[in-house]
Amino acid sequence: EDPYLSGQMAVPEIQAIQKQGVIAEVKHYAANNQETDRKTINEVIDERTLREIYLPAFEASVKQGDAGAVMCAYPSVNGQFDCENIHLLKEILRGEWGFQGFVQSDYTATRSTIPAALAGLDLEMKHDSHYDADMKSAVVEGRLPESVVDTMLLRRYSQMFRMGILDRSYTVTPIPAEKDGAESRRIADQ
Repeated sequence: EDPYLSGQMAVPEIQAIQKQGVIAEVKHYAANNQETDRKTINEVIDERTLREIYLPAFEASVKQGDAGAVMCAYPSVNGQFDCENIHLLKEILRGEWGFQGFVQSDYTATRSTIPAALAGLDLEMKHDSHYDADMKSAVVEGRLPESVVDTMLLRRYSQMFRMGILDRSYTVTPIPAEKDGAESRRIADQ
């Protein structure tokens, strides 16, 4: 895939999604380009290759697209799992690119509580894992400053406010599965 083209295709999609009041989440950050052993592999990538091949689409998504969320991936990059990777999350994403949104884990990609929180993981997707009782214990026992959790919540809720999510009432809308399914089949046949 072309790193520049991927980013330039992502930017208008992010803008269109967010124009509808929905938070666009860019994934899977970063170096998640294979399925084989993706939950355990350590991708050893030099800095130049990381910046020229693996990060340009994400950078465009953040800087040009103003994405509200980024999903960190399963692999390790240079010895640190993506969802607790200080270089990727804190130094590049938030530091260099100025990302203001929140970082959410892929489903079971969170490997820790304190290292992930300190690196910048704001939301763990899987329920009842590292960010539930373990997070509470870490804060209560003084191993994790409450201010870190406050920052995590601010990043998440600021995006929800920005998109007007908390200003809307929700109604259940039935999904027209038969009609939509027929259209999907028609498109697939073409």
